[in-house]
Order: sequence, then C-alpha cells, then structure tokens
Amino acid sequence: DELPRLARGAAAVINLVGILNETGGQSFQKAHVDLANHVIAACKAAGVRRLVHMSALNADPAGPSRYLRSKGEAEAAVMASGLDWTIVEPSVIFGREDAFLNLFAWLLRIAPVMALARADAQFQPVYVGDVAECIVSWLGLPATHGQRYRLCGPPTYSLRALVRYAGEATGQPHPTTA
Repeated sequence: DELPRLARGAAAVINLVGILNETGGQSFQKAHVDLANHVIAACKAAGVRRLVHMSALNADPAGPSRYLRSKGEAEAAVMASGLDWTIVEPSVIFGREDAFLNLFAWLLRIAPVMALARADAQFQPVYVGDVAECIVSWLGLPATHGQRYRLCGPPTYSLRALVRYAGEATGQPHPTTA
C-alpha cells in the first residue's frame, strides 16, 4: 500500500478526495469510506497524528442519499480514529476549474433550454481559495482538533440563479425551466 509510504515523515495528512457521482469503478463507498479508512491506517502506520478530512455539508450516515451517507460514514471513521482530526464540511465549492458551475456552463453550450429539477434549491457556494486558506490555517492550531467546520459563502443562491450566472459568465445565456 502506497499511503503509509506517502505519509512517512509528514507533519499532517489532508484528505481532499471525493466524488460527486458514481461512474465506472468509482463508488461513494470506495472514494469516501474505504479511502478514509486507508488514510487513517496510513497516518497510524507512519506516526502522523494530524489529519484534516474534507467531507460535505449535511454529511450523515443516515442521510437521504448514498453520497451524504458515505460522507457521514467517513466522518464517523475519522472521529473514531484517535487522531488529531479536523473535519471540513463545505457547501458547493467553486473556482476556476470546479465541477459544479463549469458543468452547467458546458451544458448551456450544447442545450438550447435546460430543465432543472429543484430549480429553487438553495446553495451557499464557497470559494476554493477560502477553503484552502482555512485548511492551511487550521493545521497548526490545536484548538481545531476534534472540530467540524461548516464552510459556506455568505450569500444564498437558487440553483436557477447559479445556472444563469454560469451561462452569463461564459457568454452562453439560455433560458432555464423549473
């Protein structure tokens, strides 16, 4: 296993791995739960006490989706690890190469009209640079050990508004339907 070797000599391990959709051999179980357990084992094998783990807003082992359940199961494993952990629970993360707004921008280029399920669903996107800054600042702060932090941007947007923004920002404004 490569993980213990990679963790050897490190002061901390940061697990940012996650998937939004299951495709091919990628499953929520493998990417979220199994990998978190491997990371925990690697930290212990390498003698690394500090672990920062990226989860998701509303992660819960009894959550309404496989995604949220797997994120919740991974959180439970991290919390039970005995390591000096911090869990980051971000809202949708946006940035130059994100997989959320860029997906809608791409879809708007190929679709004359986009039907949105739950167009009024609310989001508080958070900028990737802000998430990274928080994680780096927490690495050396013992007060963050054993803590879970929800990271959300200050404004709230509907899905409809975010898709509209993605279209306008890329020069692909198209009407959306609910």
